Amino acid sequence: MTRTNLLAVLLPTLIFSFLGFLTMGYHPGAEDDGVYLSAVQADLHPSLYPHDSQFFRLQLQATVFDGWMAQFVDKTGISVAWAELLTFMPWESAHVSGIPSPVVLGRGVPLARVP
Repeated sequence: MTRTNLLAVLLPTLIFSFLGFLTMGYHPGAEDDGVYLSAVQADLHPSLYPHDSQFFRLQLQATVFDGWMAQFVDKTGISVAWAELLTFMPWESAHVSGIPSPVVLGRGVPLARVP
């Protein structure tokens, strides 16, 4: 793919992703995101959830998201909120461009553990 073709594909994708971001807004912790963020926080700081952490651990046992995000936050030193925003935008762009969910920008990112 030439540079011009790549730009012709990426530019509309980024524009529509940004417009979607402005239109829909960004709501960290809303809906099921509260479960995901709690699992990431529990991975980073287990003492935050001394009781009943099985509630969100059970729901995420089939995914690698919480462990991956906790490692990302730990290695980069950024906050969980910023890490979530930084990972949200590529996923949003992938959805806008029609790339299937497990693939972001040509790299396979499995959302579930394969037995």
